[in-house]
Amino acid sequence: MKTGFFTAAAITVLAALLTTLHYASAGPQNITPTFTTSRYTMLSGAYTVVPRLKGDTVQHENGIFKLDTYTGKVWKLAVTASPDGSRAQEWVEITSPAIPTPSEP
Repeated sequence: MKTGFFTAAAITVLAALLTTLHYASAGPQNITPTFTTSRYTMLSGAYTVVPRLKGDTVQHENGIFKLDTYTGKVWKLAVTASPDGSRAQEWVEITSPAIPTPSEP
């Protein structure tokens, strides 16, 4: 009688342990540590602004960007401070400017 009880208890504990280990090792589906499958992704970092005119200085800036992974649209977070100390934040869409084609001489 005691042998049957201990065998059933051991099987129950083993099944619970295996189930826990299986779910713990499976992790979330379709998600990697560096990128998610969400619609929007936030990115931040430093970037360089190269001037179009010779003689202008190159600017190094930091920014926070929002990427719509469905449409490919990108916004930059613009933060402005007023003289009274208040701050305003706004997402500004980044668009590609029309690049003029060189005219033939």
